[in-house]
Amino acid sequence: MTWKLNDLGVRLYAGWGMPHDYLWFSSTESAQVSTTFALLHGYALTLSLSQRSWACAPDAPDYERDLAPCAYYALPAAWTDASRVRITQNALDDRTHRTDSGKGNTPSLSFRVCVAPAPRALRPNAGFRVFTFAFGGEGPPPGVTRIGKKGCAMRWRWAEVADPIARVATEPFRPSHPVNPLDLSRDDSAVSCQPVSLPPHMLYQLAELRNEPVVRFDRDTVHVPAPVLRRAGVASAR
Repeated sequence: MTWKLNDLGVRLYAGWGMPHDYLWFSSTESAQVSTTFALLHGYALTLSLSQRSWACAPDAPDYERDLAPCAYYALPAAWTDASRVRITQNALDDRTHRTDSGKGNTPSLSFRVCVAPAPRALRPNAGFRVFTFAFGGEGPPPGVTRIGKKGCAMRWRWAEVADPIARVATEPFRPSHPVNPLDLSRDDSAVSCQPVSLPPHMLYQLAELRNEPVVRFDRDTVHVPAPVLRRAGVASAR
């Protein structure tokens, strides 16, 4: 099966993202060490690029509802050669904001391992490689957004993929980006994968897929998520 995405009102943008501060969120947390992977979940990217957030967050997320108004749908992104910095901090008493509220002034040290901005930030092809779909003829995503627990500023550079054509690949292929398993059109599409635990749920850091729609251009292979096809009115998408 083949679809011309532009005819469905969907545009595809490829870009690069570079943090302009230390990027921190808890990919894993153990023994007072909070570590940030150089991976961005597609849901977090979608909300960031669409510049949507909660004033008062609900008790439990509903991503299908939360992402529906978004003008963009982003795929997970990775920075393959990112560097990280460990920041040491002394725990504070929540009530007194002091470190000596206990029996003695004994430090309770914790650590944050953050993704650090690179000195080559001004170079065009550096940082997180990201792909995003735009709906309703929407133009490119913003050039600057915030993401992460502390609202790290991200600088994005975008280029539109001309006349993207999605075809269902019957032979195995490897996408140029991590894969959200909830984006797959079929339950048996993953031939092989390298899973990584990243909130809100698992991603395939590396994956080999088949019988999934894909757009190929230049040296990149981009998986077309089932939610994108459903929103474009393709009934066969799961």
